[in-house]
Amino acid sequence: MATDKEQVQEFLSIAKESVDEYVAGIDFAALSAAKQLILDAEAKGGRLHVTGIGKPGHVSGYAASLFSSTGTPTYELHGTECVHGSAGQVVPGDVVIAIGPEGGYAEKEIAYATQHLSWCRTVSLGPRILRAETASLAALSIIMYERGFK
Repeated sequence: MATDKEQVQEFLSIAKESVDEYVAGIDFAALSAAKQLILDAEAKGGRLHVTGIGKPGHVSGYAASLFSSTGTPTYELHGTECVHGSAGQVVPGDVVIAIGPEGGYAEKEIAYATQHLSWCRTVSLGPRILRAETASLAALSIIMYERGFK
């Protein structure tokens, strides 16, 4: 049986490998566009919301907390509560980050959103899809990088 130290080292090695793979596949032009979209919305009084359902919902709460703690006030938009009215917290000029399920959104889901929600623009950060367990670490790393934290 592996020692606690060995288990932690193995976990961190797997997490590092996953983050390194993700970073290698990031579309930095899309990342910059997403960053600018958020900054432009903030400058005009818009707010940032993060949402997801299932494990991505847990990640969305964590992401909202990370954005808020690094200077961008962010609200968690509970995915399943939206059908009961909480989507009303989103107003024109706000930005919503929708974290997709493992495997990503289906093409028909993206097409529906862009066709029926006139304000919807899709931004992808690249072809890599992270597991919920490593997405938070990757998001934190990207946010800290973009904010200039070392």
